[in-house]
Amino acid sequence: MSTTQSAGLVIHGVVEQINSFIVGTADLDSSVNMISNQKDGLSALSLESGMHGDYGGCYIHWGVHEHAMMATSNGIAAFNPCTTIPVTSTFVRFVLYGASAIRMGALQQLQVIPVATHDSIGMGEDGPTHQPIEVAALFRAMPNMICIRLADSNETAGAWKVAIEAKQTPTIISLSAQHLPQYPDMTGQEEVANGA
Repeated sequence: MSTTQSAGLVIHGVVEQINSFIVGTADLDSSVNMISNQKDGLSALSLESGMHGDYGGCYIHWGVHEHAMMATSNGIAAFNPCTTIPVTSTFVRFVLYGASAIRMGALQQLQVIPVATHDSIGMGEDGPTHQPIEVAALFRAMPNMICIRLADSNETAGAWKVAIEAKQTPTIISLSAQHLPQYPDMTGQEEVANGA
């Protein structure tokens, strides 16, 4: 199982039990594994949703608007801190489009969880534009930012725990799309909080 698949399983379970999460994806719904059939999506004014739109769901289909997704998530988190937790998702390479918004969220001590998938040189089949070689260094250098790259699904569960408990900082959860073995003797949920 890939860590991207593991992360999807975790957030689907959390969202079904806790109404505090608003999850959004930037035009890569099936690839980032964040969409759940259990919860309705939000839809703005359209012919399908009527004159006022439908705002009763907890999933936002952002389209190719990474910066808007990250900036709006800051606004959601700032509106009533620690009550609604925005979760965004796109390929780790495309998180760069929202980097300035993520930095502002860190400066404002906002709890936002950007999920960055396809974190691997192996995902660079589309060439250099999809190879996220510098992204982790950028976000690890930002003040008040937690950036977690994971080895297996044990660490994925631990990363979600860290992110949910981090009330005054964004937490980037960086995931691989490739199938990875479990490392039961070397990884664990609790060790993630200690930087393992």
